[in-house]
Amino acid sequence: MSSGEYSRRSQHCIISIIVLALATIAGYFFIKSSDNIIQSKQHSDLVSAGLPGSGSSTLKSPSSHLLEKVETRNIMPEIAPALFVSHGGGPLPLLNVPDHKDLVDFLGKHGSSLLNLNGPNKPKALVVVTAHWETAIPAVSTRTTSELLFDYYGFPKETYQYTYKAEGSVQVAELVAGAIKKGGFSNVTLDSKRGWDHGVFVPLKVIAPGGLDIPLIMISVLKSQNPTELLKLGRALAPLREQGIAFLGSGTTFHNFDGLLAPPPTKQKFYAVAEKFEQHMNQVLTADREGSDEEQRDSRLSLLEKWQSWPGASAVQPVGAQDHFSPLVVLAGTLLSKKATRAKYLDLSGLPASIWSF
Repeated sequence: MSSGEYSRRSQHCIISIIVLALATIAGYFFIKSSDNIIQSKQHSDLVSAGLPGSGSSTLKSPSSHLLEKVETRNIMPEIAPALFVSHGGGPLPLLNVPDHKDLVDFLGKHGSSLLNLNGPNKPKALVVVTAHWETAIPAVSTRTTSELLFDYYGFPKETYQYTYKAEGSVQVAELVAGAIKKGGFSNVTLDSKRGWDHGVFVPLKVIAPGGLDIPLIMISVLKSQNPTELLKLGRALAPLREQGIAFLGSGTTFHNFDGLLAPPPTKQKFYAVAEKFEQHMNQVLTADREGSDEEQRDSRLSLLEKWQSWPGASAVQPVGAQDHFSPLVVLAGTLLSKKATRAKYLDLSGLPASIWSF
C-alpha cells in the first residue's frame, strides 16, 4: 500500500469516527430533550389537576373529567386520612375540665399524626364534616377568611374570643361540590357567609393549635339524618381522598343530654347501654368478614346503614336528634379499605365515646 493511499484511508477512518461520535452526541441530546418534554407534560398535567407532585398546593375547579384523570393516570397518590372525632361539649375541651382530659390528651398527642398534617405527604386540604351545620341539601363553605361562629351559650367570656389561623379556598370548595354532584346529588349549596362553628374550630385548636397551612373547608350534614343519604354523601366524597384531600368528621358517638346531665345512679345505666352500643359498632366496623376487601367494606356499610336499629341506639342518639352521629356515617362512606380502625375508646364526661379512622 502506497503512503498516499494509506493516508487517504486514515483520513476516511478518522472522518467516520467523527461522524459516529457526532451522531451519538446528537442522539443523546434528542433523547434528553424528549425526556424533558415528557416530564414537562407530566408536570403540566399534575398542575392542571392540582394533584400531589405538581409543586403546587392549589387545586383547580372541578371539570367533568377530573376524577377520571386520577383513575387513568399511572400515578399512585397516597390516600388522605379520614378521621372521626367525638368533639366533646361546646368549648369544654379548651377549658381544661377534668371530664374531657381523655379526649384532649389523645387529640393533642395523636390527632395531627392521624390526619398526617405534618408528614412529607400531608393533605392538600382538610374538609370538616360538622354536626353543627344541618341543611336540607349538602352545603359547602366557600369562606376564605377565618371567622368563627360561637354557636354555644352560657360559657365564660374568653370562649367567645377565640381565634384560629386557617384559610378557606373557593377552588377546593368547588372541587368538593363537584364531587358531591357527581355522586348523585343534583343540588349543592355554596355558602360564603357561615363562619366555622365549634364543631370545626374546637377540635382543630386541640389537634393543630398553631393553625393550618392547607385550605380548610366545612361541609354540612343532612337534616333528614337519613343514614342512606349520609352514606351516599360519603361515597361521593371518597374519590377526593385519592386526590390528597383529608376529612375530619366532628360529632360524638354519645349525644343524649339526659344521660350527660343525669345523677350518678342514672348515668351508670346510660353508661351500660352506651358501652353495648360501642361494642356493637366496633364489631360492625372492625371484625373480620368473608369476601374480598370490597365485599367486606360494603357489608360493613350495609350494617351501618341500619345503625338506628342497633341495641341502645335511641338512648345514645335520641330519635330526631341524631345529628352528632351523622358525621361518622358520612366518614364511613369515604372508606377505601376493608375495615375501619377504632383509634381511641374514650371516657367523655363519664360516658363512653370513640374516635375512628376510616
